[in-house]
Amino acid sequence: MTKDYIGKVVEIKGKNDVFSGKVDGCVLPNENKGLVVLKLKSGYNVAIKQENIDSIKVIGTAEKTQQKSKSNLEYKSNAGLPKVGIITLGGTIASRVDYKTGGVSSQFTAEDLINAIPEIRDLANIECTSLMSKFSENINKEDWITIVKKLDFLSNGKYDGFIITQGTDTIHYVASALSFMLEKLGVPVIIVGSQRSSDRPSSDAAYNLLGALTFIKESKKAGVFVAMHHTTDDKVIAIHLGTKVRKLHTSRRDAFKSINVSPVALVHLDLRQHNICKNEIVFNPLYYDLKDLNKEKLKVSTKLGSGVSLLKFYPSFDTSLFEYVLKTSKIVIIEGTGFGHLSDSLLEIVRKYKNKTIVFMTSQCIFGRVNMDVYTQGRIEKEAGIISLEDMLSETAYVKALYVLGKTSKPEEIKKLMLENMKGEISDRTLFTE
Repeated sequence: MTKDYIGKVVEIKGKNDVFSGKVDGCVLPNENKGLVVLKLKSGYNVAIKQENIDSIKVIGTAEKTQQKSKSNLEYKSNAGLPKVGIITLGGTIASRVDYKTGGVSSQFTAEDLINAIPEIRDLANIECTSLMSKFSENINKEDWITIVKKLDFLSNGKYDGFIITQGTDTIHYVASALSFMLEKLGVPVIIVGSQRSSDRPSSDAAYNLLGALTFIKESKKAGVFVAMHHTTDDKVIAIHLGTKVRKLHTSRRDAFKSINVSPVALVHLDLRQHNICKNEIVFNPLYYDLKDLNKEKLKVSTKLGSGVSLLKFYPSFDTSLFEYVLKTSKIVIIEGTGFGHLSDSLLEIVRKYKNKTIVFMTSQCIFGRVNMDVYTQGRIEKEAGIISLEDMLSETAYVKALYVLGKTSKPEEIKKLMLENMKGEISDRTLFTE
């Protein structure tokens, strides 16, 4: 029954206590034949079991979203504003819903963004490139290389910065990868996501993007960053260092936090009547340690190694599994407990493969740093050959290990490079942050 109504605006009346009222919206495609899914005027979706429906009446037809060409828009560049390249990888931030088909398109052009977020006109001249359309969990290290190659191709001295849009779940992996692979970078590259889809009234997409563009316009520093909500409202966007950021909540708008450091900057936005009435950036101490802005030729590395494993220790860890991982890996990153501890039973296996596999230690604790000198267990681990990574995030350590293996296969060089603070991944001292 549902397929006959797809793309049509209908009024549905309920027939029992579960759903006794009526609701209207556009019928969307779905794979469950027992449900009717509506896109409401508010932008939210609702699913209704067919057994609870008394009647369906067609009251209109949704208009199919039409792509608009540049010639149909009054979009003129402003010579006084920075030129920003926006590269879309998929996710929700650069997507829009076609209410006719229920499908989502991420083929946003510069003109589409200007139409959707007119405040962009006051911040930058943009050019958009759709590089791929993937859910973030499907973006892998081969995709990281593709992104770097695209940035290398576009980086010709004409851009003042780049924004990369993608799904939020693996932003911190991509941010870490670009931090290391973009070895010499003269402009800001900011990764932006959205916790709420762009067709929802509570979407954070526009504000995250405006925060990133504001930072590019006002800052004078280069590097890889992540721009996401700092608070649950739309007033402050945090600019996080790419190697020090992590997603800490599944759905909150302020899910991303800088770990063991303060954000690079906080962008305060107050939007009224389609104009940026108040626009203020608070630069934190970390900002002043970053490389100054310049448009030097980008130097990139597009070679990543393989054979890196990331494990989380837990009580009664399967020793046979642990041995298999050490036997088949070149580098193993272990998330230990507290200051960086694991059980005696696993230490015996570490000793067994000491000359084959390099083992690094991070902590399961989100904040703080590994210290293997506090307790006897940590000192025993050091004697067994386990190397502390200080306050480096586990995900950052995993990505860095892939990058290092793309540089060398010599154990001593690997150890030296992993302990070198290349892109702010290791703090001299760990700050208490909230």
